[in-house]
Amino acid sequence: MTLPVVLLEAAKRDIAHEKSYYNAKRQGLGDAFLLEVQATITRISWWPEMYQKANGHPHLRRAVLHRFPFAVGYRIFSDFIEVVGVFPARGDPHRLFQRL
Repeated sequence: MTLPVVLLEAAKRDIAHEKSYYNAKRQGLGDAFLLEVQATITRISWWPEMYQKANGHPHLRRAVLHRFPFAVGYRIFSDFIEVVGVFPARGDPHRLFQRL
């Protein structure tokens, strides 16, 4: 069963910021980043428990993107999934904890 996904405003800002950054590096690269984020969110909606829990927080999970060094941080609720942010995969997940 697919769960609906809700993005926090902070997550939307993360995505927009990184998309702009990658488009500035090379034309179309930001669009590729956005497609990768969307594909990852789709996988999360289908298999929310597939991805590992973030260290230090029992309810936060992180799904690492395939092509870009970023991860989608999210929480699973009974009837929806909440995307907390999109952050560097090697970054400190405690930054996301502050959003919870």
